[in-house]
Amino acid sequence: MRVIAYVNRKGGVGKSATADNMAACLAQKGNHVLIVDLDPQGGSTVQFGLDKRSLGSKTIYESLLGLVPLSKVIRHTSVERVDIAPANTNLDGAKTELDNLEDGAFVLKKLLGTINGYDYILIDSEPGMSVLTLNVLVACDEVIVPLQPEYKSLEATADFMETLDLLKEHTGQQPKKYFVITMYSKSNHTKAAVKELRDSFGDEVFKTIIPRNIAVARAPSFGKPVVAYDPASSGAEAYMKLTEEFLDGK
Repeated sequence: MRVIAYVNRKGGVGKSATADNMAACLAQKGNHVLIVDLDPQGGSTVQFGLDKRSLGSKTIYESLLGLVPLSKVIRHTSVERVDIAPANTNLDGAKTELDNLEDGAFVLKKLLGTINGYDYILIDSEPGMSVLTLNVLVACDEVIVPLQPEYKSLEATADFMETLDLLKEHTGQQPKKYFVITMYSKSNHTKAAVKELRDSFGDEVFKTIIPRNIAVARAPSFGKPVVAYDPASSGAEAYMKLTEEFLDGK
């Protein structure tokens, strides 16, 4: 199993959309995929059509606290070969509990070791850098950072690189990192920002760029990733191309 995390300190950069659509695209290629929603906002949970307010006591929160095995939390989604460990705002409560544990950063990694049957596990994290995000980074083999093409993204990315250095120093974990440019619209500013990102990170930046696309924004309200909601849209086509690039060489 390859475990891929989607992380960015900044919200609103297409992080959940990238995780969810890559999951659906990987499934369309015949893979069995598990989405782990580790964002208390439950973006991936909603994207795959679940009502996050009626999940009861079977969410990733209960598994992190050792109350319910992860295998009992996982649910099928409407997308064939995609399952999800859902989340809601209860997950906020896990932060204090995990902070108080000596090995609180390793809880998710241990949980993922209890399941099998998946080709890929994709983890959506919350914005910022909390103990939940630390769990995500410890548990993953690879991390994909969605970035909007703007200059402040470079500063946020520099902070993230420092976080990865600290992660290696304190936990020994060193996930591979990649960057994907999202919400792209043609302008001199965005073109210059893309060039600077590529100059700074080279081959770690995917060649595929995700355009700003209304279908991507609408899809969650229909409980579907955009590749299922509007597969002919430019957003869906870009996510499929991104997934193919990922499978070919990342």
